[in-house]
Amino acid sequence: MWAAKNRQIQIVKYLAKLSNDINARNVYGDTALMMAVDGGDLDIVRFLIDQSGADVNATSKAGFTALMWAVEGASIDIVRYLLEEVGVDVKFRNQLGETAFQKAADRGYQEIQRILTPFLPMPPSVAGTATLPDDHSSSWNIPPREIELNFYHSSGNIGGEYRAKWLDADAVVKLYIPEASQSTFEDEVCLWQQLRHPNIVKMYGACYPSQSLQFFVCEYASNGSLFDYVHSTITKQLWRMCSYNPDKRVSLLSVVYELESLAISECPDKCQPEVEPGKSFEGYERRDDVEELWARIETFMVKCDDSQYCQLFNNIKQLYELLLSSNYRLTLLDSYLVLLTEFDKILRIPSDQAQILRLSSTRTTTNNLYPFRWRIQSLLASLGAASIGSDEKDHQYSENFEIFVSGAQDTFLVLHHLKSPEERAAFLWTLKSEMDDGTKHSRVQLEVMTSAYDDIASKIEIDDLSTIIPEWFIPWYELIIDEWSNLGTGGFGSVCQAKWLDSDVVVKQVLLIGDDKQFPDNSYSCLSASLNPLSAPLDEAKRDEALEMFRREVDIWFGLNHPHVVRLFGACHVGRPFFVCEYATNGTMIKYLQKHPDQLWRVLHEAALGVQYLHARGIVHGDLKGNNIVVGNDKKAKVTDFGLSSIAMSDDDKPQVSAALHWVAPECFLDTSAESYEQAKTGTTFASDIYSLGMCIVEALQVVENVAGKHTEVCLPWGYLDNIAVRYHARKGKLPSKPTKCTSEQWKLVSRMCVLEPQKRIKISTVVDELAKLVVDELAKFVEINEDMDPPTCTMTTLSGDLNSVPVITAQARVLLDRLVNDVNRCNVEYSLYSSLWNHLERVRGQIDDNYSAKCMTMYCSLVDAAYEATLNLQNAKDSLTCLTETTMRCYALERRLEKFCEVYFLSTNGSDS
Repeated sequence: MWAAKNRQIQIVKYLAKLSNDINARNVYGDTALMMAVDGGDLDIVRFLIDQSGADVNATSKAGFTALMWAVEGASIDIVRYLLEEVGVDVKFRNQLGETAFQKAADRGYQEIQRILTPFLPMPPSVAGTATLPDDHSSSWNIPPREIELNFYHSSGNIGGEYRAKWLDADAVVKLYIPEASQSTFEDEVCLWQQLRHPNIVKMYGACYPSQSLQFFVCEYASNGSLFDYVHSTITKQLWRMCSYNPDKRVSLLSVVYELESLAISECPDKCQPEVEPGKSFEGYERRDDVEELWARIETFMVKCDDSQYCQLFNNIKQLYELLLSSNYRLTLLDSYLVLLTEFDKILRIPSDQAQILRLSSTRTTTNNLYPFRWRIQSLLASLGAASIGSDEKDHQYSENFEIFVSGAQDTFLVLHHLKSPEERAAFLWTLKSEMDDGTKHSRVQLEVMTSAYDDIASKIEIDDLSTIIPEWFIPWYELIIDEWSNLGTGGFGSVCQAKWLDSDVVVKQVLLIGDDKQFPDNSYSCLSASLNPLSAPLDEAKRDEALEMFRREVDIWFGLNHPHVVRLFGACHVGRPFFVCEYATNGTMIKYLQKHPDQLWRVLHEAALGVQYLHARGIVHGDLKGNNIVVGNDKKAKVTDFGLSSIAMSDDDKPQVSAALHWVAPECFLDTSAESYEQAKTGTTFASDIYSLGMCIVEALQVVENVAGKHTEVCLPWGYLDNIAVRYHARKGKLPSKPTKCTSEQWKLVSRMCVLEPQKRIKISTVVDELAKLVVDELAKFVEINEDMDPPTCTMTTLSGDLNSVPVITAQARVLLDRLVNDVNRCNVEYSLYSSLWNHLERVRGQIDDNYSAKCMTMYCSLVDAAYEATLNLQNAKDSLTCLTETTMRCYALERRLEKFCEVYFLSTNGSDS
């Protein structure tokens, strides 16, 4: 045993020849094999098992097996050998009731968990089917037929066990394994759904294919785990975070700060042009404005005793001295002027208003001055100076929280400045959030906050905050609005880049009836709880109606989770409403294709995937056009801005979108004399979305042609035609001119999408499949497709077949299913699913006659062949969790293929004409 544990293979071989009992035990019940596994030498383990006949399933007095020892030592090669070549039993439990899988889960050995998972036994069926609470089930429950498994991922960490397709989009399936979890499946879903943040892996939803099978559908982490991707420069920081002594671990605030500093140091000013010439402060055109502001601020600060203002003033003074000392890019000088102007505004806020701002914005972001510290840090890094240290940041947080606690006691101040129920509820929400996180506050602080909470709540008569503050609520003070990066304006309001909890997001501010469009856009006015005091009297009824519509749109958008739909992180309905959503760093589809024209069909295919998801959830986009398709940092196309136009402005302030009718379906034109977008456009449908998406294809083709220099016309679907002419031609069933780059096959797709009669247009699933074929065709022009590539798959095949043989194959499949259902060792779920599939195939067969094309018949026969092969495979199915998963989901995938086939040929799976 000593030789086995100490990796002495020659001694082990010699002693094995002399031993009469290779399974002899020590006082703890350990065998030589267990010691060899503990030593981590695979060659000795192989020798003891293959040549000496060691008992692979022997257990020690503590109930440990050789497999458990291998898991304990994180010996991946030995675990793989014991499972795949030896076939050890994974069901053994030690005296603590732990299995090998549980030990791997408890220690976070994810790769070992993946190796073990295919060998786990099939879980027992539970009474009934697991369901989410009523308020979450509709938005988070993913029907199993929308999921198609690609393959089991046994190594690395991609976010789950299976690469998969969800409504044809890339995703990952993560199995729920009860013995590896500390909570129920429902609890994990409810917890995960609250974690909406750009730097947390997205959970798209939960799936319940059967009583014994539950899993999560998640974002595909294409770059693997952090340790696969991390740069060596942060190794030191990782060790500080993972200190054995909890008291010596760095704070989370410090971690965020230091990682942000590393990012800035690697790319201090990535948004600025590299060749921009330097300029001295002496030659700066707006030098007089800077000096005037500086003099005014300096005079004010002489009498200022506010410690936070003094801290900022010292930092701004440091920046001022740096700018005086050398030449810098003009954009940096402009940025400093903006910062100085904003600081001057803050200094002039009345003291009582400043106090309430701080009270309303302490949680998470330290206080309302945090945006300035962030900007100062960014400018200091750009100018090559040392930035604020993490210790100073922690000190500032502690000091500012003391201000918050003392100020929260002033109930009169809070009630005086927060007038509406929403504003007051938002403040109580902040207070309660701090109280709930009681571990970071002293007993005295908690008592003060609790007393203030009870006092204010009793005076404003709010019993249930959830009725006023929805789950998607993000208070304005958690945002840092980047005023130097305005992304545009539109009829619905303005769009700008921002930081939310130190991550990049986009804020879309919505203008409602009565809002002042000229009111300055900054983080202390446009997003604060109070509306512009200078605005005209509001039409309260109309504004309340618009605000209620805003909340309905947020409720819908917040429930959407898909890789090709821009994600909503939250919104604010207090004061001037706004959305906080995913930042698509690569801009609109139009801008992206101007730089990457070779990505045309991939981008369009991914946009169609987003529309397909919306339609599957019963949502009509209603405003599809090139500028409402964006491309994220992951290079994926995503649809956005559905519903915004319906809540923006009043009847007298309609959005002026002069070319918007270029994408509108003919049936949506309401008034032949109308000029504006809103006057001309009536209710939209799934079919009208298909038409608009077809116009997006035309638009994208014209963009690519422009890049190639083929013509210089505007990149609108109908070119230079005005709205009246567009309406006239569209209602006649005519299409725009075919772009020269467009092939006849591609134009045929556009024609099928833009048929005059809505009911004759192809469905979105057909659009997705046809675009997927075009992506594959485009790839084939440049590279030879091989097994390592993962192009979009076209789920419908064109195998040959004979309709006359279908009844015979169907009868054979039913005989096999009848035999399997009588096997007491098999799960009846598989039988019922496959039996239902064959019923649907038979119903569809009854609708196909000689009037249908040979291609239709061939595609149907290929479906029958695939269903028969899957049914035959049930005979060899193993009693394991992964086998249950794969056989169950294979049937659901075939059901979806059948549905898509029926949509192509306008058939019904119910046996009647659609």
